Amino acid sequence: MTESEEPAKIQDLAALSDVDRAELFRALPKTDLHCHLDGSLRVETVAEMASDPAVRRLAEDLGYTLPEDTDPEKLRSILRPGLNCKSLEEYLLPFDVICGVLQTSEALERAAYELAMDCYAENVWYLEVRFAPQRHIHPGLTGLDVLRAVDDGLARAESETQGGIQSVILVCAMRNYHESIGHYHRSVRAVFPYGNERELGSQCSLAAAHLAVDAKRQGVERVVGFDLAGAEANFPPTTTGPRSTTA
Repeated sequence: MTESEEPAKIQDLAALSDVDRAELFRALPKTDLHCHLDGSLRVETVAEMASDPAVRRLAEDLGYTLPEDTDPEKLRSILRPGLNCKSLEEYLLPFDVICGVLQTSEALERAAYELAMDCYAENVWYLEVRFAPQRHIHPGLTGLDVLRAVDDGLARAESETQGGIQSVILVCAMRNYHESIGHYHRSVRAVFPYGNERELGSQCSLAAAHLAVDAKRQGVERVVGFDLAGAEANFPPTTTGPRSTTA
C-alpha cells in the first residue's frame, strides 16, 4: 500500500440492517465442501414429485412411504426437523422421504441441477455434492446410472452458468447396515442371508468404493472422493464394525 492509498474500511456487521447483511453475505464468494444432495432439495420440488402417481407407485414398490399430504407447507414442517430434534437419527428421518422420490435418473438429474443453480444464486463458486448412490439403486437403476444422472445435472448447471459454478461428486458409503436403507441393502441381505450387520455393511461399503472407481473409469469425471454418511453413534469408522448385539 502506498502512502496515498487509504486502508480498507472494516465493515461493522452490527450496523447493517438484516437486508444489507443478507446481501453482503450473498455477495461473498463461497465454497460448499459438505453439501448433501438429498438434504438440499427444494421443498416445492419434493412436493411436485411426491404428487406424481408414478413416483408414488415406484416409491411404494421400493419400500418407501411418502406423506399423503404433499402440500409444500406441510412438507416443509416434515423435511425441516428444526432445533427441537432430539438426535441425529431423528434428524435424518426426512432423508427417507426425499430418497423415496429420487428413484429415477430424471429425478436425480433435476435434483443435482437445481441444487447447483441454487448454490450459484448464493454466489457459491465451488460445490462438493455428497450422497449415497446405494439408496437409489434398484432393478431399474444401476449405480452407474445414478452417478451419471447426478453428473449430468451438475454439468447442465455449469453450462448454463458458463462455468460460474464448479462442482464435484463425493460417493458415500453408509456407516451402518439396515434393510430399511433401501432396496439395495435388502438385496444384499437376500444374497447373504446369514451375514451379520457388520458383514453386510462391509459388503455394501466395499461395493460403494468399487462403484466410485468404476464410475471414474467410465467417464464420470466429477467423482473425486469417497465419504461416509449416516448415523455416527455406535458406528465409528473403524475396522471393528458397529457395536451391535445382532448376531
